Amino acid sequence: MGEISRHELCEVEGAYMTKTVLLTGATGFLGAELLRRLLERDSETRVVALVRSSKKSPAKDRLRELLEATFGAERSVSFAPRVDLVDGDMTDTRFGLGAEAYEELAARVDHVIHCAATIRFDLPLDEARHVNVGGTRNVLDFALLAKDKGPFERFDYVGTAYVAGRRRGVIYEADLDCGQEFSNSYERTKTEAEGLVRAHASKLPVSIFRPSIITGDSRTGAASSFHGMYQPISLLVRGLIVLVPVDVQTPVDLVPVNYVADAIAHLVTKASSIGQTYHLTVGRSQTLRLGELLDLVVRHFGCKVPRIITLDTYRRFFQPLLHMTLWGKKRRAMFKGEMFLPYLSANLQFDNANAVRDLEGSGISAPRVEEYFTRLLRFYDDETRNRREGGTPKTVNAVASNRSQSTRVQKVDTVDPSVAVPTD
Repeated sequence: MGEISRHELCEVEGAYMTKTVLLTGATGFLGAELLRRLLERDSETRVVALVRSSKKSPAKDRLRELLEATFGAERSVSFAPRVDLVDGDMTDTRFGLGAEAYEELAARVDHVIHCAATIRFDLPLDEARHVNVGGTRNVLDFALLAKDKGPFERFDYVGTAYVAGRRRGVIYEADLDCGQEFSNSYERTKTEAEGLVRAHASKLPVSIFRPSIITGDSRTGAASSFHGMYQPISLLVRGLIVLVPVDVQTPVDLVPVNYVADAIAHLVTKASSIGQTYHLTVGRSQTLRLGELLDLVVRHFGCKVPRIITLDTYRRFFQPLLHMTLWGKKRRAMFKGEMFLPYLSANLQFDNANAVRDLEGSGISAPRVEEYFTRLLRFYDDETRNRREGGTPKTVNAVASNRSQSTRVQKVDTVDPSVAVPTD
């Protein structure tokens, strides 16, 4: 299938500069960057942020923290009036809103960007499905209602290139269910969620965006949280990895968050992107080998080079031994590190022809990893040292808690920028 089934759409290019966007996942790593671009590109755009209150922080405080971390204390005051907060949970029916409030919200929204997901690899399948599949189903239901209520421009879904699962070789943007096996509940449920989105493409104007491994900003190295590639780097730097079962020739596809956010923010303004799936990846010709990245990490931090073995050797000989002999921090590190094993020997390359074609002339392209990787490591090093010494983080980590909270929902029309933001 070269494209998603195309919804009947207006042929006027640029007709999708919408005015009220429902954004899920706004407090996440990528979602915060999308929020910034939506508000900065058009002074008329309003963003409805669906944010769940956590046990520690009400949704209103979490969004206020996000705006200050994204724009700075002074600038956030000018953007806050265009951000409407809905304190709700995408996994609840009607987001936990009452029927009247839910319908009123649907009547106001003409564009949905669904960015929220659990990115944990270790969740039981039913829990991951509840968030990634059930949440997507609820957001799709909302979009259908919004379409019935009035003009509705588009539904944009942020997935992952790793719906490829355990496939090998070149993965194309049209591929989805190829009978592949999966390494964890994250890959499986994101595949199922994308399948739901594709099934709605005859009813809604849909586009799908699949980033690979998202890193910090290529210009500054900054990251608001250290997930993904940062977790195995942390284990290595702390000396908690004694063996690395990798294929040093494995291609690694890393993309900076600023590229992914710029690409999505640009493509959602194009009517021609409806019906398309985009790999927001560095591309087959620009990946680095895992061995090269490992060398960069070791050189930057001056840490000990771990012993490199094959994945088969690890599983047959070392894994049983380590399970019996390691305790404490090293045992916990081993179990944490084992979640990443499938990605250390995967021969996966993502074709990104659709993205390259539709970003042509925009000035937006994924930089080569070696051009900015040292900046990522420097920021990570500075930030983790600062936190160990009790300093104030340079960035506010406003990533939502994965744990389900109360179904009590409060609708707040506009964030009050005058309330002080906690710094811890």
